[in-house]
Amino acid sequence: MLTIIETEKTPSVRFNSKTGVLDISGKSLTENAFEFYKPLLEKIKEYINAPSEQTTVNITFEYFNTASSKSMMDLILAFEPLQKENKLTINWFCESDNDDMFEVAEDFKDKTKMSINIIPVD
Repeated sequence: MLTIIETEKTPSVRFNSKTGVLDISGKSLTENAFEFYKPLLEKIKEYINAPSEQTTVNITFEYFNTASSKSMMDLILAFEPLQKENKLTINWFCESDNDDMFEVAEDFKDKTKMSINIIPVD
């Protein structure tokens, strides 16, 4: 289990490799996103070798900066082997009035060619 507590500049991260659930939520404004997300990316790479029957990634960002964007792309792409085996669900929750995050989620979906469920929430 990997848990990172949310701060003003970093999101909450909870990855339970036993249940196969990753939750990322909040804001990601860190200028050194690579270092922040590095432990999670390493955990995902380990997990891919012996994944759960089903893996669920839940993303709920209020906002993230350009530095975080590349790291998020890397994280999503790290799950690609599971997508090929139909063992992956990615849910990207966006506040219904946050058009910018909807666009970002659509952009990630297009660029990664991953199946991402973009879900509006109130």
